[in-house]
Amino acid sequence: LDMNLKAIDKAPKGSQEDTEEVYLEVLLALPTLKEESLTKLGSCICALFTEHLGLLSRSVAFPELAAPVLLHLRRFSKHCRAEALRKQLKGLISFVEETRDQVQRFREQLQDPPPAGQLFVVDATSLTRQRALLQKRRAEHEKKSIQAESDAKRQKRPKM
Repeated sequence: LDMNLKAIDKAPKGSQEDTEEVYLEVLLALPTLKEESLTKLGSCICALFTEHLGLLSRSVAFPELAAPVLLHLRRFSKHCRAEALRKQLKGLISFVEETRDQVQRFREQLQDPPPAGQLFVVDATSLTRQRALLQKRRAEHEKKSIQAESDAKRQKRPKM
C-alpha cells in the first residue's frame, strides 16, 4: 500500500500517466463476542456510517456515492446475527435510501450546475438531521461524563 501511495504522489500533476488503482479492504477479526458487546460495537459502527454518510449526503453526487455502501449494508443486515444490530442497520439503510431520493429530487430541480469547487450544496436531508442529532447526543454524553468525573475528583479530595 505504501509503495502504491508513493507512486501516486510522484506522478506529476496534470499528467495522463496511468497509475494503479489502490484497493483497500479492511477486515476485523474479532474473538467470539457476547450479544451485548456485539450490539455496542455495531452501534459505534452505525454511528460512524451515519456521521460519514451524513456529511456526504450534502453533495449532489450522493446517490452514486451511496450505491456501493447500500449494497454492503443490505448484505450485512441480512446476515447479521444480532437482532438489535440488524434493526440499527435497517434504520440506517432507510435513512440512506430516503436521503438518496431527496438528493435525486434536488438534482432534478437544479437549473444550473453547482458552482465549481463547491462540494456541499444540499442542506437539509434525512441523514444530515440524523447526523446533527447524533452529534448533539454525543456532546451531551461527553458533558455528563466530564461532570461525573469532576464530581468524583471533588469527592476524593480530603477536606482541610
